[in-house]
Amino acid sequence: MNATLPSGLSRRAFALTLAIAALSAAALLATAAQAQTTGDPAAGKLLFDDTVNQTGNQMLTGNCTTCHSVLSRRNRLSNGGGEFAAVDPTAAQTRIAAAIANIPAMSQFGFLGDAEIRHIAAYIADTPKTSYAQLDFATSGVGVAQSLPLDLTNAVTNSTNTATGARITVQGVAISGADASDFSITGDTCTAQTLETVGAMNGNSTCRVTVRFTSATTAGKTATLRFTLDPASSTTNFTRDVALSGVAAGAAPSPAPVGDDGGGALGFGWLAALAAAVAALRLAPRRSA
Repeated sequence: MNATLPSGLSRRAFALTLAIAALSAAALLATAAQAQTTGDPAAGKLLFDDTVNQTGNQMLTGNCTTCHSVLSRRNRLSNGGGEFAAVDPTAAQTRIAAAIANIPAMSQFGFLGDAEIRHIAAYIADTPKTSYAQLDFATSGVGVAQSLPLDLTNAVTNSTNTATGARITVQGVAISGADASDFSITGDTCTAQTLETVGAMNGNSTCRVTVRFTSATTAGKTATLRFTLDPASSTTNFTRDVALSGVAAGAAPSPAPVGDDGGGALGFGWLAALAAAVAALRLAPRRSA
């Protein structure tokens, strides 16, 4: 039995409309899924510092800070990395949930919902970040160059409440490693730059470094890009490292580097919608010339 097409639409146009609708629906679902898994570090800081008043639960014996500071949590999750240690928010969320379930002193926080735990985890993980954890280069041949950008962004919040204490200054950016000579910095707005917290009224919170790769051989190359950072709230510098890899083996350059914390992959929803769109177009009859 043949379905009646909407007035004024050919079968091919109708199929294309269905395909576009499927892709749009997948985009909305992907956006909703991302929103459900991303915590708000500013909200997490409020919950961490003032759990009783923020939740309205007067039965609590204290706030999160009663037992430990955000510094101690970052130290624990990063094996002693310090106040500005890089922490994975998903790992932090898992550890918080496990502590609430298994440590008697933490059981009083069992009323916290998934969203509130995500916010607290996002605050613990809210330290300066690079846009990618790794840059992968792949050129079309020996001697061919490829350049990729990398952004460094300050945190939304730091453990220091004052704007001055939350600033970081980039002391330097350098490349090291066995194959460092195959990589070079061709653009740098980071060195000597002071970065404000994200959302600050004045100043920049993000800077960019551009890295270039070119090799005289087809062997794989590796190096490390390191940012040395000076926090205004501490006399101790800290670093952020980004792994670099490159190959000149006749392959086309990579479309995008490896992401730092998700958000780049299309996912199964997109792939399913794309497959449905292609199938709809193939089934639609074509007019003969």
